[in-house]
Amino acid sequence: MNCNSPITLDALDELGRGIRLSFEWRGDRYGHTICGVNGDEAVPIAVSVDERGSGDGPLSPPVQEIREIADATGGRQLMLIGAAAGAHWSMTVRAAAEENQRYLEFDVAVRVQKPPAPLGIALDAVAPAEWIDLPSGEVACRRDRRLLFVALTPTAAAQRPPAAAQRAAGAAQRRILPPPLGLPRTFPSTIRWRYRIGWTPS
Repeated sequence: MNCNSPITLDALDELGRGIRLSFEWRGDRYGHTICGVNGDEAVPIAVSVDERGSGDGPLSPPVQEIREIADATGGRQLMLIGAAAGAHWSMTVRAAAEENQRYLEFDVAVRVQKPPAPLGIALDAVAPAEWIDLPSGEVACRRDRRLLFVALTPTAAAQRPPAAAQRAAGAAQRRILPPPLGLPRTFPSTIRWRYRIGWTPS
């Protein structure tokens, strides 16, 4: 796809409320912005942190190619591909619905040849939004009494526990991490985890 124009994926209800994921080309890879959508209003809530971390790898997957494919129901889905620091990443993102909630579902896999630098997806809150920790153990990003929530889900095929959300770089940032029990002991190996991001418009 064209690196010069944003690539978007929406999960909206019949009133045009929900969540929008927008990928923009930043230097040598794609970064993404997550917006809450309410009709004609699209409000940036969180943005990916794409630079290199303190270890050998990037703070977020180094997405260098995006393909549009159909999911099992014929709906629109994005496949994201990239590589850095000896690791090869692939992710799919699809729009989904559950009762009255609209959300984006991420399925992440990374192939590593050796014990990797800390893996994850780093998100910064876009001011005046702020991260809050929910009693459920999940995290949310609050802006104007509305919530962008990160729901961490197990990888069903592996029967693994949910991924984890970790504080990083102060209150403005969270990292979505693979489940500890999902980390391999032998290499090369593939690490996989899933999570959802949804938006409460009211």
